[in-house]
Amino acid sequence: MRKKVTIVGSGNVGATAAHWIAYKELAWILPAISAQSLRPLRLKAFDLVQRNKHA
Repeated sequence: MRKKVTIVGSGNVGATAAHWIAYKELAWILPAISAQSLRPLRLKAFDLVQRNKHA
């Protein structure tokens, strides 16, 4: 069973932490988001998905 990690915030630190956790497949990522951070979080998630397709 994989662990769960909550990322609070969608800034550079949160995005970097989420990226490395996902890249190393350490845990499921559960973002804690507010309405204001939803759009930037979606864009960063899209970037992560695209980046992993080319890896």
